[in-house]
Amino acid sequence: MRMSPYCSTFSGKEHGPKGISRSDAFFIKTKSLILFSAQFLKSITEIGKIERVLEIGMFTGYSAAIFCDSKFVKEVVTLEIDPFLCNFVKTRFDGTTEGKKLRIIEGPALESLPKLKENGETFDLVFIDADKINYINYYNYIMDNNLIGPNGLIILDNTLWKGELFPEPESDRGKLFREINEYIRNDERVIQVILQIGDGTSLVRRK
Repeated sequence: MRMSPYCSTFSGKEHGPKGISRSDAFFIKTKSLILFSAQFLKSITEIGKIERVLEIGMFTGYSAAIFCDSKFVKEVVTLEIDPFLCNFVKTRFDGTTEGKKLRIIEGPALESLPKLKENGETFDLVFIDADKINYINYYNYIMDNNLIGPNGLIILDNTLWKGELFPEPESDRGKLFREINEYIRNDERVIQVILQIGDGTSLVRRK
């Protein structure tokens, strides 16, 4: 993790919705994604020619902006429980080219996911960066209900939790992520790669 500033410096330029003011202190200073983490997400969508993205946990909308900026992405559906953040992001995407690709669904994700299933929606990529205690619940719902198909991708954020998972995690959150990583590793439906990007990023491909 000590190399993060170096990696960020040499990982290209910042991408995001062109209509959003880059001086927006709340949007920028939250640092919901450091630059090279954002470049990783953008690269994955470009390499995989991803067209439909499901994001669980929008926060300030920076990752949604990264996905919307991809020339291949046609729609980003993002689930967010916080009404303030939903309104904040809507006002900053309104009138932008990227905003035409973004659909925000307000409410608990575990209530919104069944509605997506009922509508027959499927996705090429799912990005999970929400309440950590429900990561496995989100993962299982996506897999069990075929919200992604063969070769579909799930990306989970924070999976190295401040670098404390090796040799043994000490905090409850660290132990939780150790369980999450082991659970997905043992799932024969997928192949998992954990990368030292940001606070740990897991790239999970469905076979």
